[in-house]
Amino acid sequence: MPIDWTLAIPIIVGASITFQGATGSLMGKLGGNAFSTFTIFAVGLIPGIITYLVDTRGGSTVNYSAGFQSAPWFSYLGGFMGPFAVFSIVASIPKIGASLMFTVMVCAQLASAVLFATFGWIGLPKHAPTTGGIVGLCMIIVSVIIIGSSKPTAAVDVTAAVDVDSQVHTVIVESPAAKDVNSPQTISPKLQEESDSAERGSLNPPPLPTSIGFAEYTFYLVLAAFAGASGSLQAGMNSTLTLSFNSPSFSTFLVSVIGQVPCLIAYAFEYRKTPTDFKAVWRGTPWWCWTGGFISYGIVMMFAYLPQHLDISVLQAALVTAQVLSAMVADHYGLWRLQVNRITVTKAAGTVLLVAGVVVLSVLN
Repeated sequence: MPIDWTLAIPIIVGASITFQGATGSLMGKLGGNAFSTFTIFAVGLIPGIITYLVDTRGGSTVNYSAGFQSAPWFSYLGGFMGPFAVFSIVASIPKIGASLMFTVMVCAQLASAVLFATFGWIGLPKHAPTTGGIVGLCMIIVSVIIIGSSKPTAAVDVTAAVDVDSQVHTVIVESPAAKDVNSPQTISPKLQEESDSAERGSLNPPPLPTSIGFAEYTFYLVLAAFAGASGSLQAGMNSTLTLSFNSPSFSTFLVSVIGQVPCLIAYAFEYRKTPTDFKAVWRGTPWWCWTGGFISYGIVMMFAYLPQHLDISVLQAALVTAQVLSAMVADHYGLWRLQVNRITVTKAAGTVLLVAGVVVLSVLN
């Protein structure tokens, strides 16, 4: 079976999801998780409108009456899956880390994708599992378990390891008053305070991540799992909606509009409890955080088009592989202000098994 090069699309989108999660989490710390989710989908609506108007010539090529009559009720729920997944990612990353969050998400995503494809649920084409597909899936699941069980390794703060004596400098000022060795030397109180503060700061250890209780930890693990399953649900729902209207651009636009409903409701409750300081958010949010909405648009568009051209299990395998790899790299280097978590030998071994599993699943499925 030749390799389908449309695999490049879920790989690119999957790698971008890590960036979206990191930027959304950063924005969530400033304005709240619901505000961050609402902003992401509001920005994503912009390219959705443009693509819909251009592709359908202002909407003139879409048979709306036939589409609304033939589309099953569950196909419209895809608009709720996207905001739920994004909110879960934004809320979970600061609590359990990007690598673990995407690892749990991947397991749920793959298991649900194979299950839906096997039985042809939610409008997906029925596809009986093959031996190669089962072997590849098992390899992927084992690999993400290995990656998730790896002990976190934080980066060493080299500035804290520097000897304090190397940071203490003696400055000798030649002046008439200083020529007399018996003259008393005085230091400005402000200068002395700054010197003491700098010395104390050099002795402080690097800040440790905030620990959470077992119940809260379990909650975010379950939330990540449901986020993974929602990705497979969204793929089937968006694909069914596309077939009903025979227009990927309109179904993407429609899903984006429906997605604004849960975003607005969640943000209204959040704002009532904790009003958003828009000035602080605008000042403290880097410009690249506002681009996460374009990734949401890419995800919805991918799920509207690809499931009819690429098996859902293969699509999800390529997507989640890119997610895990990009999350590991982002954690290793602390990209986009994530907490640094170095790649270990165990993680590297799990990554090799992961890539091998995707190859087996894609080629032999």
